[in-house]
Amino acid sequence: MSTITILIITFCLPIVVKAQSVPSILECECVQKVRNDFLTDSTFGKKKWSGFEKATPLSKKIFSGLSSRTPTIKSITPPYQYFPEGEVNEFAGSLIYRSGSMLIIKWENPAGNKIWIATINLENKKAIVAQSYNGLTSFGINVEILDCK
Repeated sequence: MSTITILIITFCLPIVVKAQSVPSILECECVQKVRNDFLTDSTFGKKKWSGFEKATPLSKKIFSGLSSRTPTIKSITPPYQYFPEGEVNEFAGSLIYRSGSMLIIKWENPAGNKIWIATINLENKKAIVAQSYNGLTSFGINVEILDCK
């Protein structure tokens, strides 16, 4: 009876995993904004969806602390209609999801009638921000498409 010896040779190849570095700050400019309102107050003459329309003004968003669980969002709106100086608002956000090059963050206003959800693609430096709101005279959504740097 002969014995067969089997020699198993294994090769160890180092696997390099490139970690996605999360920038601490992204400055984003809105390139397109659409909105849809349901007018709930009959004094405005109708109770129906107003339909999607391009909305102005186009704003900027500055996301900072992106590597943390509580990023800060600064929203800068240029002067328009009844706001000749424009608006600057700062919010504390909450990280909802992080995977590879994608982040999802949410924040809301102090009154609790507006909530924003931002989906950020770090690799391509793009973002989508959806704002849902429920006010005294309307209920609706704004969607912003942003280019970041």
